[in-house]
Amino acid sequence: MGDEHMRFYRSRVRLDGLKSGQKIFIAKAKGEAAGFLWLIWYEHMRHKGVACIEELFVKPGFRQRGLGRALVSNAMRFSKKKGMLVVFVVTGRHMIRAQRFYKKAGFHHMTRGCFVRNLNGNA
Repeated sequence: MGDEHMRFYRSRVRLDGLKSGQKIFIAKAKGEAAGFLWLIWYEHMRHKGVACIEELFVKPGFRQRGLGRALVSNAMRFSKKKGMLVVFVVTGRHMIRAQRFYKKAGFHHMTRGCFVRNLNGNA
């Protein structure tokens, strides 16, 4: 599954290119891509100031080393610099480990696997 996700990342960038309002953060370890975070942000009026973690993936052999946490931290700093007010992420209801991960990263549970993190410091 790890290589499948990395192929997805590579094909997404190669086929689509990154559109305006998207950024992919890469985590490297031992000289290779070990994971990625795909961030999308909205600059049009209806959703201005909102960013979304579309995908976060770390290869199984590189998990539990802080790479996911580092990817999220970098995405939060980047989002704040871009003027985003909140970042949200949606997980499947069954993805308990992912939900715990996002709670530890400062996200608050809203509804059915949806988590949000306020970037201006308020809960």
